Amino acid sequence: MTTSLINKILAGTLGVQVLLAAVVWWPRGESLGETQDLIPVDAAQLKRITIDGALRRGEVQDEPLILERGSEGWTIASSFGYPADPDKLEPLFEDLDALVVRSPVSTQAYSHSAMGVADDEYARKIVVETESGETIGVYLGSAQGKASHVRLVDGDEVYRVRGFSALALPDQAARYFDRDFQKIDLDTVTAVTISRPGQDPIVFAKLGDAWTLPNHTPPGMVVDQGRAKAFLQTTLNLRMLEPHGKQVTPEMGFDDGVVVTWSASEEGSTLEGEYRVGRSIPDESGRVYLKSDQSPFVFEALEGQLQHALERGVDDLFTPPPVDIDDDEGDDEAGDEAGDEAGDGTEPGAP
Repeated sequence: MTTSLINKILAGTLGVQVLLAAVVWWPRGESLGETQDLIPVDAAQLKRITIDGALRRGEVQDEPLILERGSEGWTIASSFGYPADPDKLEPLFEDLDALVVRSPVSTQAYSHSAMGVADDEYARKIVVETESGETIGVYLGSAQGKASHVRLVDGDEVYRVRGFSALALPDQAARYFDRDFQKIDLDTVTAVTISRPGQDPIVFAKLGDAWTLPNHTPPGMVVDQGRAKAFLQTTLNLRMLEPHGKQVTPEMGFDDGVVVTWSASEEGSTLEGEYRVGRSIPDESGRVYLKSDQSPFVFEALEGQLQHALERGVDDLFTPPPVDIDDDEGDDEAGDEAGDEAGDGTEPGAP
């Protein structure tokens, strides 16, 4: 067999392989066929949503994010059942509704890895469970431009979803709850007390519209209202990192930690609140325990954001009282007039 004939046979074989690959991978029918909703259920029918983050072959998957709907709304089951923010869940429901496809772009299992929708290699994996007990799982894969590949867990067909990015779908609990630990309108607050172990309490009291520090104001000084408000704003309005569960243990150090209490008046009613700062969390650099009487949960917070409550002093909150320039000028003019009346017998301006 001549070299020329061998080359022709090899070229023909290659052409057949290319043709077969085109048949398998060609995005046939994206604009044809009926649409298919991969998750054909409304949010009201959902009971549980499990989201796994990105996984690469050979890696061990982290613990998934689990959202559950109960009698009082959605909670984050994987974060001690902490309540989920309905406004932050809405984009997730919209993403699930957007998983509408037409004809598959591949029907072969060996394409799953390359498209990022394999059992052990994907960008996201979502499993939803309905109130009726139905379970639907979807792999979300690699993106191509403004589209992503998707595959049902129990199927070989791979589809392309336009205008969808799997990596934009949050897989962290913090994206589904409000991180405001405490948010108070300072204009309604009437008193604040910071109690630190082994120290005299720092007491802020509002007199009219002005803040006072009756036990700390040096003689001849007054409270700088701008600085005092900034101090209290930072002390009262806090953010947390994540919930730590509902169990309170002595090791958390709340019994001998810093305590901040406050009272406020809203629409004729008096409100009172308290939060406690505990010890540093083991193996968590810069984090401390935080507990409010307004919530059954213990939280984790950054110690650096609690410095006003933990150790900030009040010495720089004072300033000398303002000088009334108008009164001083009036006193000077009155003194001059009195001197003129007493007189020394000379005409004004005389040497």
